[in-house]
Parts: sequence; C-alpha cells; structure tokens
Amino acid sequence: MTMLEFISSIISSLAWPISILITILIFKNPLSEVVISLRKIRYKDLEMEFEKLKLTAKALPETIESKAIPEAERLIYSSLEEQMGDIAPRSPEGAVLIAWAAIETAISSAVMRLAISPESPAYRSVVHNMECLEKYTDLDKAIFPMLNELRAVRNHSAHAGRKKYEISVDQALLYGKTAEKVIRIIQNLNR
Repeated sequence: MTMLEFISSIISSLAWPISILITILIFKNPLSEVVISLRKIRYKDLEMEFEKLKLTAKALPETIESKAIPEAERLIYSSLEEQMGDIAPRSPEGAVLIAWAAIETAISSAVMRLAISPESPAYRSVVHNMECLEKYTDLDKAIFPMLNELRAVRNHSAHAGRKKYEISVDQALLYGKTAEKVIRIIQNLNR
C-alpha cells in the first residue's frame, strides 16, 4: 500500500463520522427542540412516555410547606452509641448500616484530610480509601482485617435478607461500639 492509498483509506473511513459530527453541530438547536418535544420513545423493551411525566410534574404543588418538628420530638444523637441504642432494638440490620456509614465517612474524611489519594473523590470507593490508609499512614495494620470484617457484616446485613443473615440487637450494639472505636482511631490518624 502506498502512502496515497493509505491516506485515501483513512479519509474514506473517517468520512461518515465527520459528516455526522458536522450535521449534529449544525443542527444542534433544532435537534434539541425535537428531543424536548418527544412524547414517547420506545427502544426494545424500554418505553418512556414524556407527556405523562410532564403532566405528573405539573400536578405537583409549586411549594411544599415545611413543617417544623417540635424540639421535644427531634432526634438528635450525641454519639453513634446513643443512635445505635435507639435504632438497634427496632432494626438491628439498620443500625449496622448506620454504623458502617459512619465508618465509611470517617475513612473518606481521613483520606481527604491527609490528601493521600491520587484519585478524585468521585472515583474513591471505600476499598480504595482503605488501601490508601494502609499504604500512606501509620494506622495499625491490625485495623484492616477488622475493617474488612465490619464491611462484610454490613454487606451481609444489607444484601442477604432476613432469612439468610439475621443480626441480633446485642450484635448490632457490639458492632456500633466497635465502629465507634475504629472511627476514633481513624479520626486521630496522622500521615
């Protein structure tokens, strides 16, 4: 293949994509008006009715009246342990989820505070953040198996369902106490 044939093949293979791109750029505003005026779209098993959605949205009240909760009825917890004590008797699984969320927040906060992740916050999973803490901090290595176990209990609690994995109130309270200790350690962490 000669150089001219090579250039010709590149130009011919790029002709359609470039022409489509130019068409989209030229007709950007008219195309957006067409998309906005669509009432219904159907693609394979997906069907969307925009008119119904639009009418439903118009039926919503313009402002929703905000009712203040009387101070006596407000639930403000002074600690995770207090929150766990209130929630665990009603929903041990829910208490575990709340405690794990607090651990995850502490881990994420520590990674941000210490500026130890090369990834932007949007791409940081809790596993990534735990790996950063292990690699760049002086956090006791014995904490990481515990964090993984706490995460596993949380995952079972969230995803396994009641029949397969039931957590007692005492187990949820113990989980909360452990979470609170881990959180304090992570909050006092230095590089």
